[in-house]
Amino acid sequence: GQFVPVLRTMKEHLELEGGITDSVRCILSNEGVVQCMTFGTQLRDDIYELLLQKFDKMNPEDLKLMMDLFKAVKTQDGTSNGSSISSVKESENTKQVIPNLFQNAKMLQEVPDENIVRVLSEVPGINTFMFLEYAYLFCNDNVPRLRLILECIPGVRAALSLCGVPRQFVQRFRNLALQLLQDLPQSVLSDTDTLLIVGTQTTTLRQLVTTEQCYKFLLPHPQCNIQISECGFILKVTPVSRGETGKYNIELTTDDKDYPADLHCHRDAISSANMHLVME
Repeated sequence: GQFVPVLRTMKEHLELEGGITDSVRCILSNEGVVQCMTFGTQLRDDIYELLLQKFDKMNPEDLKLMMDLFKAVKTQDGTSNGSSISSVKESENTKQVIPNLFQNAKMLQEVPDENIVRVLSEVPGINTFMFLEYAYLFCNDNVPRLRLILECIPGVRAALSLCGVPRQFVQRFRNLALQLLQDLPQSVLSDTDTLLIVGTQTTTLRQLVTTEQCYKFLLPHPQCNIQISECGFILKVTPVSRGETGKYNIELTTDDKDYPADLHCHRDAISSANMHLVME
């Protein structure tokens, strides 16, 4: 009850034009306020909706604050204990979760520098892309931690037989850590380990997070001669929505009912474990 006036103030600031204000950041940084937000009220739901409307205007720090809030809600709901690495699970044997670090972001921030590489290595579905995204998006304000991760990536890549990343992917972080790009070991880069598959639809970051949608990707199969439909796959998004903020998910689906008549999937040639979704 004591935080209700604070939540109302935050709602008023979120209703203003533009991005997240310093006042909202300060409120979201308060553990008591975050705990209060875990209880279902109309005011809380209104704040969630307003936050989501500003999603595509958030900087990396704002995104971390929002993910911490969503993590707290999941913990309150009993869907995550907040201390262990989330696992990648299959749903109905036909849908596979695309690996990501967001569900573990808060827990990873609490890991000491000397243990961070080991803990990252234990994340289910971890790949080199995820290592780099964590380093540049979540450690940009902690240079020693960022450098440590970059130095250890070659060893982890070799130990876990991870693929390299193309230079095009690394350039995404130019504006976040320009001076540190030169510290990335060249052995991490590879333009031959991965295949870039561009989606057939366009979207915004906000739409990707808040809208239930199936995204179509074309991936020709070398042994397929069928002319009536194209080869490819579908990524199905379960969005963040009012009252269900902890259920955001992106899955590779091989369920026939999710596929249009002009697209078919070769189940034996595709796996979510080998995928990483990037939005340009």
